[in-house]
Amino acid sequence: MKRRLFIAIPIPEHIKKEISYALDRVDPDIFSYGREEKEEQWHITLNFLGEQDEEKIPQIISILKEVARESIHSKISVMLKHIDFESIEKRMMWVHGDKSSSEELRKIKEYISHRLSDSHIHGSNDFEKFTIHITLMRFSRRPHKDVRIHEELGISFPIEEIDLMESELFPEGPEYTLLHSEKLLL
Repeated sequence: MKRRLFIAIPIPEHIKKEISYALDRVDPDIFSYGREEKEEQWHITLNFLGEQDEEKIPQIISILKEVARESIHSKISVMLKHIDFESIEKRMMWVHGDKSSSEELRKIKEYISHRLSDSHIHGSNDFEKFTIHITLMRFSRRPHKDVRIHEELGISFPIEEIDLMESELFPEGPEYTLLHSEKLLL
């Protein structure tokens, strides 16, 4: 059986609360244009693996365990800068990370991808355009051109674990299930 998988950095609860407080300051009209992502589903996608044979899950977990034990990832923090539209098309509202954190996570993403590739597990390899983001809302239609979002955050947190997640697609949006969580060597 195939399962739709991705590797993610979980968002600590205290950071989720800070993001929620910032969302309270966003123009409430924006919420009539789309669907909010559930707070418990907020994460940073590191590696999207797509459809994978279920039999590969133990191998993916084994690779995550190895990666987590390596010191290359110790003491990396994520800086979340602001809440804004993800692009000019305004199809999602994101929390954006800073360039420095994005570059550090891009290196980890690339390293994990190579480790997976060595085991014949392939996913999306978009290293060049990797930017830290957390999807907060998806829009079924573009908000009115006068709707503006830009809420400063300036919050950071250390990366302490890495998760293997499953994504199931439903008409009302994706649902994520945690398959495995691995603590990083600190």
